[in-house]
Amino acid sequence: MRRSSGFTLLEVLVATAVTAMILSIVYSSFGRTIESKEYVELGNEAYHRARWALDKIGSDLACAYVHRSNNSNSLFYAASHDISGMPMDELHFTSFAHVSMNPLIAESDQCEIGYKVAWISELERFQLWRREDPTVDANNMQGGDEYMLVDDLVAFNVRFWDGFSWADNWDSRPYDTLTGEDGASEETEFQQTDEMLKASPAAVEVSVAVNGPDGRPIIFTSKVKVEMSTISLKALDEEDDDDDDASSGGSSSDSKNSNKTSPFDSPTGGYVGAG
Repeated sequence: MRRSSGFTLLEVLVATAVTAMILSIVYSSFGRTIESKEYVELGNEAYHRARWALDKIGSDLACAYVHRSNNSNSLFYAASHDISGMPMDELHFTSFAHVSMNPLIAESDQCEIGYKVAWISELERFQLWRREDPTVDANNMQGGDEYMLVDDLVAFNVRFWDGFSWADNWDSRPYDTLTGEDGASEETEFQQTDEMLKASPAAVEVSVAVNGPDGRPIIFTSKVKVEMSTISLKALDEEDDDDDDASSGGSSSDSKNSNKTSPFDSPTGGYVGAG
């Protein structure tokens, strides 16, 4: 008699188990691929928005100016603040970076520019906002249009080269000619050096930190030369030459490492909210 052909119950169970194992491996591989893709996209987005912000801040600062006249409303003002040990600085200056988009409006390339950190309670995170006013007037720290430049900000730190050293604050305003609403003379919030008076810094170091896809901050730092500054950059050039010499010789390793200290290692001043 011919034996009937077919699969036994045991063979069917083994085949089903092997198939399920193969499908689970394929599914987990696809899942990890999708997660990796999303992680890379979020990382690229964080890098893009931070780099774009640095480019915008750099182009504004490169065109910054302060007029020597006492009657000028131009200024360069920066105050160092912090919250929870992280720098959240404030920056206001006049610049030639304005671009008029409407030919029917009488606007020049001069403008007031401001950068300030704001805590957004609805989103529970910090944002960096930019302000631009095409009218340079006595109220040179307010007015104009504002928009969000960086979302999910971790830190915003600026330092200024006065020809001799880096400063955390800057105020170009001559306080002997400034009076408040009550007519009394105003006083600067911090120590004002002779190099600051009626002058913009020779160079500015800008650091922006944003949250990365894994929750860790990504820090971007750039140095910008202020083209119309009256302060010489010679001392800064010599400092850069010393850094190059130190990096080429093993005996200068301490000097090289000290120049790599992150500006976020040292907290500064008191935080002022952006409203």
